[in-house]
Amino acid sequence: MRCLIGFLLAIFMFTNFCSAEDFIGIEEYIDKDGLKNRYDEGFIHLRCSGLIMALIKFKPSEERFILYAEDQFTKAGVAYLDWGQTKPNEVMKQIGSSLVSIVDHYYNEIKEKQENEGDIFTGQLAREFKFCLEF
Repeated sequence: MRCLIGFLLAIFMFTNFCSAEDFIGIEEYIDKDGLKNRYDEGFIHLRCSGLIMALIKFKPSEERFILYAEDQFTKAGVAYLDWGQTKPNEVMKQIGSSLVSIVDHYYNEIKEKQENEGDIFTGQLAREFKFCLEF
């Protein structure tokens, strides 16, 4: 699993795959849909992993958070497996490809926040990051 996270992080450090304009924030998702089942939990864990990886992509000096990203990614995989709607070998493919979009979204959000406000650790982004470290 550690090698997979390292591989995904290497990809994210050097590429920018797609934009994700229709993402809602983690707080909004929980407020709107709640955490009704393992799928919802997996989705939030995946979003948290993506947020943390985007921070590391934007600011490599924050690599100290990689263990949190790995933990969230693993929890997402376990939750999706527990949900049981996909074969185990497909889960990793699906969350891996979804993670690309999530990291890209958050990376762009972090970059824009830094350019516009000069500080990425304020407002919704800061609240989501704190939530993810505790989730």
